[in-house]
Amino acid sequence: MADKVLMIGPSTEAWGGIATVEKNIIQAAAMAGRPIRFVPTMRDGSKIGKMIFFAGAYIRIALYDLHRCDVCHIHMALGMSYRRKYLICRIADMRGIPYILHVHEGDFENLYEAMQTSEQRKIRWMLKSASSVIALSDEWKEYLVRKFDLSNVVVLENAVFVPNINDGSHDVSRFLFLGRLCYRKGLDTLLEATSILRKKYPGVEVNIAGGGDEIEAYRSLASKLGVEKNVCFLGWADEQEKRRLFSSCGTLVLPSRAEGLPMCVLEGMANGCAVIATRVGGIPSVIANGDNGLLIEPHNPERLANAMEYCIENPRQVSRIAQNGRQTIIQRYSMNTYLNKLDEIYETSVDVDERQ
Repeated sequence: MADKVLMIGPSTEAWGGIATVEKNIIQAAAMAGRPIRFVPTMRDGSKIGKMIFFAGAYIRIALYDLHRCDVCHIHMALGMSYRRKYLICRIADMRGIPYILHVHEGDFENLYEAMQTSEQRKIRWMLKSASSVIALSDEWKEYLVRKFDLSNVVVLENAVFVPNINDGSHDVSRFLFLGRLCYRKGLDTLLEATSILRKKYPGVEVNIAGGGDEIEAYRSLASKLGVEKNVCFLGWADEQEKRRLFSSCGTLVLPSRAEGLPMCVLEGMANGCAVIATRVGGIPSVIANGDNGLLIEPHNPERLANAMEYCIENPRQVSRIAQNGRQTIIQRYSMNTYLNKLDEIYETSVDVDERQ
């Protein structure tokens, strides 16, 4: 690994998949004896609080941290995330510090097209000026190369630590949603599917762990659909609560309309859960339908209800699917393999900068 790596992104205490990626990298690097300096640029809170927090982080990065690193690893989504990171990319470029742009935005294409021209110009500059751009799947690499004519894109699929579990201990008829409660994640589809399913299985149970500004709207939708007794809104789950949910709920459901490579899918598979997910983003590169998970099309409550019913009616087959999913993570998405690939990206970025 490059001797001095500076990693920048949201606080590891923030909710969401990017924070989980950061925590895994920091922990894996420390375990390998290759610690990474990490500076958070955002933490959950009010808009004013976020602005003040970023101002302090930016000053620290500009005056101190960038002088002491060989390469800067920047985690980025769109929205306010890219605006914060644009300022850091600019100053890194001015200082001659190579930076790696790790793109996590699952709805990049739609959000980019909706931006003003001036914003799009900034995004293009950030991507083209990066030593490397990390895409989460081959599909996202293809889009970035085609759309922005890039030659610096590499694929680094997300990875997770694989815990020790008791195989066969999961109840695949208990369902879990894990993530931000928003339109892109398809929670409305899950609630509609639950309303279909409860006609045949009145006791069906769906645990929803996550938060966001729209939580009350989804509570109202659950009530309108008559599934308020079947659905439990748990709020955001910390690591301890996630472990409890993974052990008590046998099937993870993620009916997203757009994704990169969601951490909750990898975590669910690693923890021995069966996974029902949509054919979007990098998910089909992980899940082979009927082998190590179940795939459906997005925004299709009927198909989702059918997949959930299959889990209820066929626990033995679904347990086999879950076991295959866990083996997929062990073989392809372990943190050891991930860290070695990241090490190569760091070294390549430094070498490219030195040759320029």
